[in-house]
Amino acid sequence: MIPKVSVIIPVYNVEKWIRECLDSVCGQSLREIEIVCVNDGSPDNSLEILNEYAARDERIVIIDKKNEGVGAARNDGIRAATGEYVAFMDPDDKYLDADSLRILYEAAIENHVMIAGGYFGCINGRSERVPKSRSYYGVDFSCEGLIQYKDFQCDYQFQAYIYRREFLIRNDLCFPTYARFQDPPFFVNAMCTAGQFYAVNAMTYLYRAGLSNPKFSYKKAFDLLCGISDNLRVSRGKGFARLHYITAMRFLTDATAVTDRLKGDSNYKELLWKYIKTAGLIDEDLISGGGYSLPEPILPKVFIHLLEDSENYNKLMQHRSVRAYEKIFVRN
Repeated sequence: MIPKVSVIIPVYNVEKWIRECLDSVCGQSLREIEIVCVNDGSPDNSLEILNEYAARDERIVIIDKKNEGVGAARNDGIRAATGEYVAFMDPDDKYLDADSLRILYEAAIENHVMIAGGYFGCINGRSERVPKSRSYYGVDFSCEGLIQYKDFQCDYQFQAYIYRREFLIRNDLCFPTYARFQDPPFFVNAMCTAGQFYAVNAMTYLYRAGLSNPKFSYKKAFDLLCGISDNLRVSRGKGFARLHYITAMRFLTDATAVTDRLKGDSNYKELLWKYIKTAGLIDEDLISGGGYSLPEPILPKVFIHLLEDSENYNKLMQHRSVRAYEKIFVRN
């Protein structure tokens, strides 16, 4: 019998949380599922725990592989899965209750959609369930029904959705193997390809927040910029003003802070130019035409700060917009 949902769990160094995660998935009222656990070279006891659970539940499939990152692990899970739909669970998270997958699967089947989803809740350090805001950059998650993605334009919370497996494979929808920010490009590409999804007005997924403060290496910072660039290109090409604005804000906040923090890195020059080229993808006219506005100065102060000794300093001072900046620095 073909499973109704394959739950794909990338596993790396999560021995503290993986039991709670697996209990949540194994305890779903939708019994016709498979649980694809991809052990991504965990050096802790995660694999031993997976084997322990697999001995008790034949629905658990274990893939043991060398460490290649979470994006590659999820892609391995998609290829190995056999279910009608796939869901993605992070190994330190869990479902809200036993009916989460059943609600999502029934919504997808009854409405004949490639994607169906609810919204996030959050677990704090004391394992208390804390509802996150149902509004995100103007996107209201308190809705029920068939939604056109052009009316939604969100890039996060991909784990709260299920995706028809054949749809992902047929359209070669996979995760980029970035060390950071691999989820939003996958989610945006999947949503743009499907065009629509069914929204369930229910919290279906619990995200565990505040576990760590990630340290950014050159690789992670560069890949963050790659992921942001991907979504800037897609949103600009589609004319999706809200998505473009959300992604531009990620650039102005997260990417700017990380780039500035790595000034002493030996690869800093390459990182800086990737940062500059990413800035050149921001379309201010699209953003303002959608009724949004970026904070001033539009050209981030970090440009001036980082390039004070550059021969391009005077040009920067004269061209304080991303459009002009693109003409000066970005070569296609």
